[in-house]
Amino acid sequence: MKVYGLADYHAKNAVALERLKMEFKARIEMLQLPLPVLRDSRRWRSRNSPRSPLWPVHASFTKFQALVGPWDSVAEGAYHQLVAV
Repeated sequence: MKVYGLADYHAKNAVALERLKMEFKARIEMLQLPLPVLRDSRRWRSRNSPRSPLWPVHASFTKFQALVGPWDSVAEGAYHQLVAV
């Protein structure tokens, strides 16, 4: 069941991204967050998250990422390396 949920999540995000690109192409630019921003965000979370009411959600998602991360590397890692070249 979890695999179906993850596949559904990926598929819906892909459709949403395509819709954003088509409907707002003249008004938005899609960018990835720079690594320094992501690193600063991680540091901020490590200092502040336990006091946040959203901490249980963050902790649950972090646990989920640790579980699926190795699978994503196997299932999609080689493809991402291929298209990055």
